[in-house]
Amino acid sequence: MTQAASAGSARRALFGALSWCAVLGASGLANAHGAFPQSAYVYGDPSDAERLWIGTSFGLLRSDDGGESFRWLCEEAPDYEGVKPRMAVTADGSLLIGSFDGVSVSRDAGCDWAAPEGPKDRFVSSLFTTPHDPNGALAMVSTGMPGGVFLNQVWVTGDNGQSFTQRGADLEPGMLAFSLMSATSDPSRLYLTGNVRGEAGVATGQLGVSRDGGLSWDYLPIPGADSTHPPHLLAIHPGDAEQLFVRVDGPEEDVLLWSQDAGLTFTELLRKPSELFGFVIDPDLNRVRVGFGNAADRRRNVEVGIYSAALKELGTASFAQDLEGPIGCLTWLNGQLYACTSQFFHGYELGRSSDGRQFEGVMTLAGVEGVASCGEGTRAAQVCPAKWPENCNLIGRCGQVEPPDAGPDAGPMPNAPPARRSGCQLTQGGNAGASWLLLSLGLLFARRRRR
Repeated sequence: MTQAASAGSARRALFGALSWCAVLGASGLANAHGAFPQSAYVYGDPSDAERLWIGTSFGLLRSDDGGESFRWLCEEAPDYEGVKPRMAVTADGSLLIGSFDGVSVSRDAGCDWAAPEGPKDRFVSSLFTTPHDPNGALAMVSTGMPGGVFLNQVWVTGDNGQSFTQRGADLEPGMLAFSLMSATSDPSRLYLTGNVRGEAGVATGQLGVSRDGGLSWDYLPIPGADSTHPPHLLAIHPGDAEQLFVRVDGPEEDVLLWSQDAGLTFTELLRKPSELFGFVIDPDLNRVRVGFGNAADRRRNVEVGIYSAALKELGTASFAQDLEGPIGCLTWLNGQLYACTSQFFHGYELGRSSDGRQFEGVMTLAGVEGVASCGEGTRAAQVCPAKWPENCNLIGRCGQVEPPDAGPDAGPMPNAPPARRSGCQLTQGGNAGASWLLLSLGLLFARRRRR
C-alpha cells in the first residue's frame, strides 16, 4: 500500500470511528473487548427456519438447529470490532453488517465476507431489511467529514447486498443520522432520525420523512430530542405508514414517543429510568411490547422488564408489566417472541415465549459451544480460532463471568461499562456540540500525522 493510500485509509478509519462513537455512544451500544457480555439483537433467516443469529458485544452467535445449540464467530471476521452490530438478513440468507468501512456481507453463514461498492469505506449507522422486498435492504451512511460536517446518504440494495445504489442526493450535511426505516404498507414512505446542528452549534433531534422512496425529504422536530437525548426509530406500524414509534435516549431515562400523523405531532407513551432496548408490534397487530433494561447495570431497578399495551388503545390505556428483569431486544420469529435477557436475572441470556409472558430459556453464555465451523481459507477460519480463548473466558465457558450485584445501591460492575454511558462518551455532560468538535479535532490530528 502506498503512503498516500495508507494515510487515506487511516483518515477514513478515524472519521468512521468518531462517527461510530457519536452514534453508538449516544444509543448505549458501544463496547470494548473485555466489557460485560451482552446480547443485543436476534434475527431469523428467511431461507432457513432453523437458523438464528444473535448480535452480541463479543461477536456473532449462530444456531443451525432452531436454538438448540449456538456457536461463535468473532467480530474481526466481518470487521465490526468494539460494538454490538447493526444487522440485516435478506431472503437468500445473506447476512449484512454495518461497519466503519461500509457494509460487510456474508453469503455462507458468516464465514467469508465481502464489502460491496457504494457505501464502502463509509460509516454505516443503520441497516434495515425492506419489508416489501425481502431481497432488499436500506443502508444509512453518516460519515464525519472535514469541517465538522457529515456525509449523509441513503443506499439501497435489491440483490441481497451484492450491489448498492444511492437513493436520491446527499442529505443535510449538518445532521448526524442514527436510524432509517421504510414502511411495510407504503414502500415509498421512508423515515430517518438524527441530530441536526443549528445556529451556535446547538443540535436538535429531527425526523426525516420521505414520500418518494428517499428522493426528497422533509424534516420535523422531535420533542425532547437533542444532542444529549438522541432519537431512534423503533418501528413503523405495519398497516399504517402514518404511525411510527421513536425512542428518545436520555442520560437518566428513556422515553417512548408515538406519532399518528407522520411526525407532525407526538404522544408520550412511556418513560422509564433505564434503556429502552426492545420494541415490537405483535404480528396480529393487537399489542405493542416494550423492553427496558441494561444487563450491565448493577443497580436493581424494579421498572425494567417487558411492558405491553393494546395497540388500539394507545394513549389511553396503561402499559402492564409482563416480565421483570433487563431486556436487551424483542423480536417475533416463527410465532414466538424472542427476548435478549440477563442470565443473572432470568437464568438465560436469550428466551422465547408463545404468549409474551411465560418465557423459556434458549441460550446461556456458558452454553456457547465454541467457534463455528467454516471452510479452510475463509475469513472466519483464519482469524476466529485465535480469538476464542479470550472470549471463552469472557462469557464464562472457560471460567466464570462476574454477575451483577443485586444490591440496590451497588456501583458499576468491574468488567462492565458504567450505567448509561459508552466507551465513546460523546453525548454526556450536556455539550450539544461535542460530536462536531471531536470530529474537528480528529481532522486536525490526521493532518498533523501527514506532516
